[in-house]
Amino acid sequence: MLEHLQILVVLLPVFFLIMLGFILGQSGFPGKAFWEPAEKLTYYLLLPALLVQKIAAPNPDSNSLEALTLMAAMLASLLVLTVLLLVLRPLFFTHGPSFTSVYQGTIRFNSYIGISIVLFLFGEQGVLTAAILLAFLIPLVNVISITILIRFGRNHIGDSTKRRAIFRAVLTNPVVIACLLGLLLQHGEVPIPLPVDNLLEIMGRAALPLGLLAVGAALEPAVLRLNSLLIVTVTTFKLLLYPLLAWSFCLLFAVPSLPAKVAVIFAALPGSALSTILARQLGGDTPLISGITTAQTLAAALTLPLILYLIL
Repeated sequence: MLEHLQILVVLLPVFFLIMLGFILGQSGFPGKAFWEPAEKLTYYLLLPALLVQKIAAPNPDSNSLEALTLMAAMLASLLVLTVLLLVLRPLFFTHGPSFTSVYQGTIRFNSYIGISIVLFLFGEQGVLTAAILLAFLIPLVNVISITILIRFGRNHIGDSTKRRAIFRAVLTNPVVIACLLGLLLQHGEVPIPLPVDNLLEIMGRAALPLGLLAVGAALEPAVLRLNSLLIVTVTTFKLLLYPLLAWSFCLLFAVPSLPAKVAVIFAALPGSALSTILARQLGGDTPLISGITTAQTLAAALTLPLILYLIL
């Protein structure tokens, strides 16, 4: 089990980069117009390069049964959370657009933070496990989130062309494609040519620091004053209840130690800024999801050390 100091050594660089991004974003350096393109560059190019390069490396320890039990545990956790929120909705979340933000804030996660932690803790084997999890969770979480937004958002009648465009975006998600490509190369035992591998390595090194800086720049503390009780409730669901469920189902499905730890870490991550984009497109409560994401990112600095201490 890692000592407290070792856990802090892992987490402090991650949260220092997020805080640096926040300071840079608030100060206007290098310019407000910089951060959105930087996030797109990271999401569409640099992070996929990192994942392809890490996953495609030979892995004699890969086990399809482990992957299936991992997916089953995370699917069960998501189903329980979904049923719980739908049952609570008529009692506490009667405003439809607000409920979409509650839902997104409970099930979505920030992959930049997760991959950074997993890479520091478990190396390339941990990144491979995370990639398998991402290839499964990202399409699932996006499809469920979109379904909830279409059903309960302001634009729930919606436009079929817009819906098709969003579903197409899910199916062409660059992170999912990168994970699948890396797995295909690995299982097909197709080596990446050395110059290409070196190129992917250089690009991948830039992914996590730039991604974490962009996370910090997207934080909006001013919106925390709106619906503060609801924000605290959703943050508790996300950062404490979700990892507890993930750990319970990992035990129930006998998920091996490393995949179980990776699953709990991803369940314990704060929400993603992509939630705000979806909310804006499909009639969700944009200020609320922005406040939830900000609160979760700040609170995770306290909850993630606790979660890591308990599982490592």
